[in-house]
Amino acid sequence: MKQFQFSKIKEYREAAGMGQKDLAEKIGVSPQQLWNWENSSNDKSLTTEYLGKIATTLKKRTDDFFVEQRNI
Repeated sequence: MKQFQFSKIKEYREAAGMGQKDLAEKIGVSPQQLWNWENSSNDKSLTTEYLGKIATTLKKRTDDFFVEQRNI
């Protein structure tokens, strides 16, 4: 089963050489909201619309933010 990894937002943003403020402005949220998402494990305010905007801005697929979770 795949699970969303909020930390991927920060990882991909930094890899793109973009600051929080820059990405936040491009997707239409406050830098604080973006920080909340990057440091969350279960923030319900990240909608598919915002995820799509983040992915497009960072030149990623939405699937790139999900990782396979192994059942032990």
